[in-house]
This record gives sequence, C-alpha cells and structure tokens, in this order.
Amino acid sequence: MRYVSLDSVALRGGATYIIPPLALVALSVLSLIIGSIRIPASTTFRIVGSQIPGISSYIHATWPRAYYIIVVYLREPEVIGSLVVGASLGVGGAVIQSVFRNPITEPYIIGISSGAALGAVIAFVSGITVFGIYSSRSWPSSSP
Repeated sequence: MRYVSLDSVALRGGATYIIPPLALVALSVLSLIIGSIRIPASTTFRIVGSQIPGISSYIHATWPRAYYIIVVYLREPEVIGSLVVGASLGVGGAVIQSVFRNPITEPYIIGISSGAALGAVIAFVSGITVFGIYSSRSWPSSSP
C-alpha cells in the first residue's frame, strides 16, 4: 500500500480555488435559511427562485406573505450587503498594502479609519440613506 503525503497531492493547489467559493455560496444560502423565525428551506428556495426572471413563471406563490417579507426584505439584503462589504474591505486592504508595498499596512496609516468614522457620523446625523427601502424603517404594502 502506498501512502501519499498532503504535500504531494496534485489537487491540493486547485482545492484552494474551489473550496472558498463553494463555502461562500453554502454559507450565503444557509444564512438565508437560518433566522429567529423558522422558515422551511424549501420555502426559502422557492421564494428566492420566484425572483429569478426565467424561473419565476414556474413557481407558484403558496407561502405566507410574512415569509416573503422576511426573506426578501430582511434576509436577502443582509446577505447581499455582507458580501459586498466583505469584498470591498478585502479589495481596499489589498490596495492599501500594494500602494505602501507593506503586507502589514493598516488603514490608520493615512487616516482612512478617521475619515470613515466621520462619514458614518455625518450619515447618522443627517439621515442619509444609500440603499433606499433597505435602509429605512418603512415596510412595503404590496403583496408578492
């Protein structure tokens, strides 16, 4: 019997490009399903599928309106927002590191953190919203 060490496995390098995107998709789907209000996974998948243009004509809306509002207006924006913010922070960190040619550079070096704090305070005080209905407290009154 021949033993193979992890260093000599040919797919090891390829797994680093396959596993993180699969984990990202799996955890995004899981975060749509998990919440304080229990919504069955099949219902969550049908609600998300009803928003896709090519698939929506084959899915009939048989779920409660409250489930639709929870998934579409609460959980989806949180998942999409976390993906966008995470990607933006990753790209921003890579840009700062490449500009200063220092792998341990942090945002405090040129005052990015202080500027971000000032921008957040201005947005809170003035009531500026960027994402419209997703950042306001009013709920839509139309049915799905």
